[in-house]
Amino acid sequence: MHFNFRFQNPNKHFIEISTEIIIKDLKPFTLELATWRPGRYEKQNYAKNIVFFQIYDKYKNPIPFKKLNTNQWEISPIKLDIIFISYFYYAKEPNAGGSWFKHDLIFINFINLLLYNPQNYLTEPCSVDLYFNQNYEFDTALKFIKYDNKLTLFSNSFLELADSPFLSAQKLIKIIFNINSTQFSLTFFGNINPNLSKISSDFEAFILELMYLFESFPEYYYHFQFIIPPFEKYHGVEHSKGTVIVLGPDSEFESYDFYKSLLGISSHELFHAWNICKIRPKNLLPYNFYEAQYFPEGFIVEGVTTYYGDLMLLKSGVWSFDEFAVEFSKSIQNHLHNNAKLTVSLLDSHTDLWTDGYQISHPFRKISIYDKGSIIAFILDIYIRKATQNNGSLNDVLRIMWNNFGKKSIGYDLNDYLEIAKNISGLNLTDYYNNFIAGTVNIIPELNSCFDYLGLKLNLNCSFITHQSKFGLKVNINGIITEISEKSEAYFKLDVGDKIIKFNDEFYDFHTFNSFESEILILTIERLGELFSFKLYDTNENCFPFISISINEFITSEQKENFSDFCVNHKKLMKF
Repeated sequence: MHFNFRFQNPNKHFIEISTEIIIKDLKPFTLELATWRPGRYEKQNYAKNIVFFQIYDKYKNPIPFKKLNTNQWEISPIKLDIIFISYFYYAKEPNAGGSWFKHDLIFINFINLLLYNPQNYLTEPCSVDLYFNQNYEFDTALKFIKYDNKLTLFSNSFLELADSPFLSAQKLIKIIFNINSTQFSLTFFGNINPNLSKISSDFEAFILELMYLFESFPEYYYHFQFIIPPFEKYHGVEHSKGTVIVLGPDSEFESYDFYKSLLGISSHELFHAWNICKIRPKNLLPYNFYEAQYFPEGFIVEGVTTYYGDLMLLKSGVWSFDEFAVEFSKSIQNHLHNNAKLTVSLLDSHTDLWTDGYQISHPFRKISIYDKGSIIAFILDIYIRKATQNNGSLNDVLRIMWNNFGKKSIGYDLNDYLEIAKNISGLNLTDYYNNFIAGTVNIIPELNSCFDYLGLKLNLNCSFITHQSKFGLKVNINGIITEISEKSEAYFKLDVGDKIIKFNDEFYDFHTFNSFESEILILTIERLGELFSFKLYDTNENCFPFISISINEFITSEQKENFSDFCVNHKKLMKF
């Protein structure tokens, strides 16, 4: 298939697209538009962005077609010749998984906006002509030919094209370096002035750490594409030969917190180059972009990746242990603050992503496969370390998964993962599965035991924000209640979505509300247009605890050795 792209009016955000198909027989055939994309396991409905859809021959004569549903078109060719499908796509989705066309940026995820033939999307070569109105720099993992204002991209299949985002702007900042036989490029778009030497040094360090873990890299080239907008954003999407990361605002680019986030999300997405892009659940081989693909290994795909993305930054020396501990504490805190933690399992939560996406539609809907998934990855890691006297770890499980499944393009299932861990550790992991994967057992006692092995302590500190710690409320800047602790009196009186109008006879102000101290809270709230008043008392339950991880004051020499082995990679001398 051949596609043409034209970019005429960036203020309207419409990309003009035409598809050329050579008709080889007169049988009706079907074209599809993806309903979801890899890396986001929820329905996306990209068809909502298509307008002015038409099909015609080279003489502009209409070709009969029928729209079967929102994402399928049946075409009935009249003669053996070339046909054209044209439409406009509204590209105004400023995240790493969408497409975005504006005055100074063209960013395309081809899976959003191109129709494909479900009969041959895995094998049919594709080409794309992009026509520009002015000089643009660009970045792509695809082969290309550039001539004047036209750029032609080539892929071996629609699947490869769909997995290869395209970034173009008048000005891009690039860093390129090689590690062994792989070339890495970092391309930045935004109003920023990056410290290229610092970024290069840190990226090389954690990339090498991942290579040590898996003893090889899956690709010969890999593209980090960074879009740094002027607004707040944190989003990344993995691809086989690269990743797209949207991180903002640009005004904070040089801050410590921003750079730490940049490293964290980059390491996470790079880990996906193995874990999901190559080591993939069998239910996802091959991808079916038209229908939901259910698989129970979501906590391995995202949870293990979350854990290891940060762990590799620690082991490489890019992050200190304190920096790692802060991030891991956030995962634990997010999980503990989730009201569904004792009622909804990891398995059910991942399945339900296909129902209502990644948003929490109500307080008991689901838990995060990222947060709890990373926690139980840590627990399994410590199980294996304990059982093998630190001669084994979750590293070994992942390395075997890479060699036995990823390298061979064979899908795995949950039993494969657990069986490998069982064989390395010699442990019966039935309780681990029943309690933490399929079940909802309180995870704190097991975490305490695992931290103690490393000479660490999990601290459930009282939040310094009174309305969180004493009254069990989380409230946004507009006074909207976003979370309510099930341990609080407020849980039985208030509801998520209620808007606070007054508290203790004062009109709501975010900063004042965050700093008030009292044993009693009198609220006037608005709920669906009605006003209500409630009096709340201190629960004495430490609602929404602030989580931290610290080193035990009386750490033993054995614990110190365990901790050292956890933090440092002792296998850096291995050849690969």
